[in-house]
Amino acid sequence: MKTLLKAALLGVGVSVLLLLGALLLAPFLLKDRVIELVERQISERLEATVGFEDVELSLLSTFPALTIEVVGLKVVGAGEFEGVTLASVQSLRAGVDLGRLVRDDQLLIESATVDQPEIYLIVDEDGEANYDIIKAADEEEETEAEDEPGALTIRLQRYEITGGRIEYDAPGAEVSLEGLEHQGSALVDGATYTVASSTTVESLTVRIGNVRYISEARARFDLGAVLHADDERLDVERLEVAFNELTGEAKGTIEWRDGRVELDLGLASGKGQSIRALVSAIPRAYAGDINGLQASGRYSIRAKVKGRLSRRDDHAPSFSASLFVRNGTLQHADRSLPLTNIDLDAKVKHPGGHLDKMVIDVPMFSARAGQSHVTGRFAVATPISRPRIALTVDGRFDLAEVAKAYPVADAADLRGTVGVKLELAAKGERVERLTGWMTATAVAYRPRDAPHLEISATSVTFTPKATKVDALYGAYGKSDLAIQGSLSPVNALLLDGEPFVGDLRLESRSIYLDEILEGDSVEIPEILDITIAAKAKKLMRKKLVLPDMRGVVLIKDGDWSLTNVRSDAGRKHAEALLSSLKGDAILAPPGSRHLLIPPPKVR
Repeated sequence: MKTLLKAALLGVGVSVLLLLGALLLAPFLLKDRVIELVERQISERLEATVGFEDVELSLLSTFPALTIEVVGLKVVGAGEFEGVTLASVQSLRAGVDLGRLVRDDQLLIESATVDQPEIYLIVDEDGEANYDIIKAADEEEETEAEDEPGALTIRLQRYEITGGRIEYDAPGAEVSLEGLEHQGSALVDGATYTVASSTTVESLTVRIGNVRYISEARARFDLGAVLHADDERLDVERLEVAFNELTGEAKGTIEWRDGRVELDLGLASGKGQSIRALVSAIPRAYAGDINGLQASGRYSIRAKVKGRLSRRDDHAPSFSASLFVRNGTLQHADRSLPLTNIDLDAKVKHPGGHLDKMVIDVPMFSARAGQSHVTGRFAVATPISRPRIALTVDGRFDLAEVAKAYPVADAADLRGTVGVKLELAAKGERVERLTGWMTATAVAYRPRDAPHLEISATSVTFTPKATKVDALYGAYGKSDLAIQGSLSPVNALLLDGEPFVGDLRLESRSIYLDEILEGDSVEIPEILDITIAAKAKKLMRKKLVLPDMRGVVLIKDGDWSLTNVRSDAGRKHAEALLSSLKGDAILAPPGSRHLLIPPPKVR
């Protein structure tokens, strides 16, 4: 009996030792097979060079799952992006079902962790993207995939991304995400996919053109959704979005059948939030730094979209959105004066179909800073074919008060008084009503890194036929300016594709081109089509001077030129000055005396 017991114990011991030995040896025996499988899958599916420093396998501590860790993973582009890094990952760990790996050469992932990924997405001037690396599957492969039998159940108890970074660089746009953290779980039961995930971004920066709209903002997304592959439907049970302090909740369904996509989604802002949260989502280029911002008042946001998405540009599903702000007050930490009486109603409605059916209605907006105030309304119907526009604005601004209440970027000094009153009703190019005026007195704007701008007095009158510049007296740096003439009616600014035409006269005692042209030139909007007949007692460029200069400045298609120049300077002297300017020079004796524009009437 004792002998049998000893034999049994010995057998068990040997079996345990053999099992432990197998668990210890299995990773080494399987390592080459795993590397071969990974490399084959990559080469078959990606048009890129993928390399890694090492592949580590562990079985003993995770039995019956096999843990695979790829260390130092790097993806480098091919073709036009050869040598350009698309992604690098410090380590990628996955728990894999050992039986399926041995039996079927299939990787069934039970858990996954991506540690410190860095992803660089690039789009060149021709629209080619470095992340377009997935090889197109041929028809035979697609047919085989469709014929694979069996509904597979996969439970991914946890997957995560830690310490991620993403850079996106395209013509005219840059996006940077740092501190990306993502956790989630998933269940695949046949054709049903259930996903729950949470994502945070510590620093989000967005630049479009030369303007940084978002700077180091914090964002969060929490998602709970079920994908029904057989029914071709995604049920978004919960989507919570937070951007800085602004939060919102969305839910609904997305369906796709026969190439059509049906939407039924709703979004609502978080409850009981101060308008500080709303300001936190405004691009920093407009809202300034909100650190230390004091705020009161309430807001609400609601949006819905329902209907079919279409590839046709003239069709859209029905949607509506609204934003309400009541009794708002804002005071920045570095400002001595608060913005008060902030009220806003804004609604957008579209019944579905052609986007020309959309209606935008802002029945009321208002704000105040000290004695400065603005009120008005705005509405647009049939915005594409023939916009029906209604706009009223009534305001008076003490610019020193505005600067005390609102951060004005790069302004070392801002003062003066501006008044505006405008009432516009138009249908397309036909103006039904347009009255109003704008005046400015003693305005001074001194940027930190550019010549100062001063407007001692100006008066502008709005009429259905033209925007009349009755007179404008001012200075830019050392150059003095007196301007008079007319521009397109103000509604032309609201018409897509319509040029804003002007015919102006400019007189000056001295124009210093070095100040005007120094550094990067100001970007000129392409809609401007303005002719300026210019006179100057002295036109100076470096050490050269054109006395009693006459010429024509043409501004068109985002560019400018100085043409038909006349001066009593010698030809070589004038040509030396004009060689750095655009346009043709016509040199002749000086013309008649300058006639100064009479000063404007100030309302």
